[in-house]
Amino acid sequence: MALEAGWGKLREVRLYLPALRNSSASSPNGQATQLVAPEAVLEGASTEFSLPSASGYRFSPADGSAPIYVFPKPPKPDQFPTDGNMVLGEEASRDDGVPAIIGSRWILHPGLRLIDSPNARNNALSSWRNSFNYVDEGTAGSAGIGLRRPQLGALHAIHSHWSVNGGVATVVMPTGTGKTETMLATVISACCQRILVLVPTDALRTQISEKFLSLGILKDERSLVLNPEVERPVVGVLKKIPKSIEEVQDLFSLCNVVVTPSALAGGCPLEVRSKMAEMCSHLFIDEAHHAEAPSWKEFKSVFKERRIVQFTATPFREDGRPLDGKLIYVYSLRQAQEEGFFRQIRFSGVYAFDLRIADLEIARTVLDELGQDTTGKHVAMARVSSTKRADEVYELYKGLGQFNPVVRHSGLPRGACGFKGELVERSFSDRHLC
Repeated sequence: MALEAGWGKLREVRLYLPALRNSSASSPNGQATQLVAPEAVLEGASTEFSLPSASGYRFSPADGSAPIYVFPKPPKPDQFPTDGNMVLGEEASRDDGVPAIIGSRWILHPGLRLIDSPNARNNALSSWRNSFNYVDEGTAGSAGIGLRRPQLGALHAIHSHWSVNGGVATVVMPTGTGKTETMLATVISACCQRILVLVPTDALRTQISEKFLSLGILKDERSLVLNPEVERPVVGVLKKIPKSIEEVQDLFSLCNVVVTPSALAGGCPLEVRSKMAEMCSHLFIDEAHHAEAPSWKEFKSVFKERRIVQFTATPFREDGRPLDGKLIYVYSLRQAQEEGFFRQIRFSGVYAFDLRIADLEIARTVLDELGQDTTGKHVAMARVSSTKRADEVYELYKGLGQFNPVVRHSGLPRGACGFKGELVERSFSDRHLC
């Protein structure tokens, strides 16, 4: 396409739009965020465009919707375009030969606003009422996406438990069967007023909060589980211990969901914990087999008048003892294997008696496997016993000069989360994970 416009030549491009997120003002304790629209790719045409204070592109979507302006650096506020939306970004190349413009952050959009009141939270909650459909993936077939058998089973078990019992409930689902989506389905189907989600590590705090923000496959465009009008929840991430009940009120009042590591929650003063319990209708504990450290148990006791659900892949704690609470649903590992939720594992063995040589051979084997990955989507993780050991392994991978090793650990003292040692993970990927 080479149509002429008043300001230059139009050309066919793809515009990669960033997710549209609304957030509250940043605070030391955390921030509330709502995903309004996920990342998207638009086909259309663009032309170079200039303002006195900035130069960029004017993109015209093929569907005829309002134009989108892309600037590497934002223009002055009094020069913002009035006939379209605006995003920060820049031009980039793509392997298929079609020019691309990559947007990084929205700075002008009709849906972009500051979350400064409970209105967004209340609107999301209202949109959940009578909007959940119990669709089995087998029934859905090619028409769309439904829930897996263990997800439906766990969901019905939770609602059944709540109809007759208010005690602690435990749901056992092996990793890979859709445990997190079951949490999301519970929130929407039960129209939970406000949920506090406890996780064992900072890494899981990020992972789970992103799942709640997006609603995962439940909000996929092919999903038959949620009605289209369902709004995603306002999710708060607690990053620091609140010093007062007022600080709890300020963050929690904005949110449908608040996610925090258990060690942080357990370190809160009693009056802060009590305020959290007062403001929340439900407590979800993820990876509950880590939940028997004293700080977890004490924190959970404050929520005894609330509905508590523990989600775990195993009904046993790390010390081998059974979890507390009533086992309301157990989907066994054998069932998961028989029903095809796990693929066959291909084992690559390394044999060495010297620890240093073994580390090196393991690292080389790992990097060889990643090098054969044609999708570029896989990640290798090494779990070790201490930060000192993590530094040793990190330097080993770094010295091999492939991919980009990153170290992650809780930073907590030994045993603070119920572990015998610290949880340390290494991630390697050509996508620069961090």
